[in-house]
Amino acid sequence: MDAASVAWPILHPLLLGLILTVVGPIPEVAVLPSLGGWMLAAILAFWLVRQLGGPYGAIGGLLTVSLFLTSPALRVMATDVMLESLGLGLTLTAVVAYAAWVQHPTSKHACWLGASLSALFLHKYNYWGLVVFSLGIHEAIRHRKIILQFTIQILSHIMCKKFLVGQSKNLVNYLILSLLIFSLIIVYHDGISITILGHRIGMKKPRLLIQLAYILSLIRLGMWWGTRGRYTVEQQYGFALRKLLEWAAIPPLLWLALPFRLQFFVWYAGPGNDPGILHHTFWQKCHYYFDCIYNNYFIYQWISIISCILTTMGILYFIIGINKNSWKWIIPLLFIISCILTLSHPNEQMRFVHTWFPLFWLMSGIGFAALINGIIRRIPPFTKPILVSATVLLIIGGILTGMSEPPRVQPEFGRGYGNPSYSLRPLYNAYLSHLSGQEETAILCNLPEASWRWPFLERFGHKNGLRHNLREIGCFDPVSLADARRWLAVTTSQTIVYVEIPPHSPLYEPPPQGRDNSAIKVALLEQNRFQQTHSVTLPHLGAVSIWRR
Repeated sequence: MDAASVAWPILHPLLLGLILTVVGPIPEVAVLPSLGGWMLAAILAFWLVRQLGGPYGAIGGLLTVSLFLTSPALRVMATDVMLESLGLGLTLTAVVAYAAWVQHPTSKHACWLGASLSALFLHKYNYWGLVVFSLGIHEAIRHRKIILQFTIQILSHIMCKKFLVGQSKNLVNYLILSLLIFSLIIVYHDGISITILGHRIGMKKPRLLIQLAYILSLIRLGMWWGTRGRYTVEQQYGFALRKLLEWAAIPPLLWLALPFRLQFFVWYAGPGNDPGILHHTFWQKCHYYFDCIYNNYFIYQWISIISCILTTMGILYFIIGINKNSWKWIIPLLFIISCILTLSHPNEQMRFVHTWFPLFWLMSGIGFAALINGIIRRIPPFTKPILVSATVLLIIGGILTGMSEPPRVQPEFGRGYGNPSYSLRPLYNAYLSHLSGQEETAILCNLPEASWRWPFLERFGHKNGLRHNLREIGCFDPVSLADARRWLAVTTSQTIVYVEIPPHSPLYEPPPQGRDNSAIKVALLEQNRFQQTHSVTLPHLGAVSIWRR
């Protein structure tokens, strides 16, 4: 089990596994979850704009769909085996479910909203976090008095003498508290150890203790919910809210009880998820993501200017319009909160905007619907059908024209699926035939590429003893010469495969800040612990060398 297998939840791998089991191991069908997420997002975006855009919301929705379908970034992600495209579809699913819940808070809509949030959590944690945080703020604003009253009730119940006495008599609470205190001691002393009968027993990290404390707390919570909690919630707040809590909370809580899931959830959401190579200021991050959006998400750059104007009109329509939908502000709120949190996160990647920036286009569609409505109210009645028909035909023509062109994005964003396409398979085959799969092997590259484990697993049926992602050489990519020298002197690997992809190769992807891991090659050439036993250059693609100890 490696970090990737426990860092991400199960939804996307499960869908992918089911599809490949039914259809067979065909690479082309592996993109179906992403493709489905893109289509789902376009459909739900149309529905949302139609609901909020007034009399001509359908035309605004059609404009939004055109931005979804012609966006180079969305088209590239929709044909890649990544999480972003399906994450966008599930994000809009949660927004639509929330809109239905606000308008009609029935048990059916409660289950829909709860299930959509759980699905988003089991797809990827940060997508879920953005939506839940935004929905929580929206509900806090919408029901200020109720939430304040609820908070006071909870605090008064916790401070009640009867409650405190009851908790003090529960032995499980003391066990949980002891585990947490012991964990703090381990963290404070950076690990502890004792010697018993000549055997040294130590614990460096408290992750297992924290996991045990969480499981015990979860068991206590489950017992309370099953005996009294759900009936109390149902009596005070209704059956629908009880169903919402059950569908939204139980799957994530149970998932985090599985081994290592809790620690990776906390790591991913916290400051520890810092690659250590990008230390931009706030304004540098703004420029980084603005450049990403401007160059990758609009098929033509002049469309971005029009979209900004229409979005401004959409916000003004929300402020001064007669639309009374109480859930309408969730769209700009989710956009703003996601933008702030993305800029605050220490890690920076262009695809981080993928699940929330398209909300900008929803506001563009709403602004366009308001513009059409304002124009139609001021023109003669007999010209209205002509204007509407011409607008619809123009948008449809734009969709067909835009989708007929291959999507072009920056190399840092991804290669896309333009022609000609190149495969890494020749590079894999160049070294796999020289490996036995029985000895410790490190497969390294001058680029921050972590896909080398898959062909190894495909060929040998396991990845025991395989090192591939460079994290043990340095803190993170890129690797310095000192890091490479230190690792080569102590590694237990018997074989090292070094793959070099030059800048002129069609497989080359520029690394962050233009820095790569070529220091590994320099360190290999100057050391004598490993001897080069094989080398091959693949024209136009790259070079492979094998070193053995």
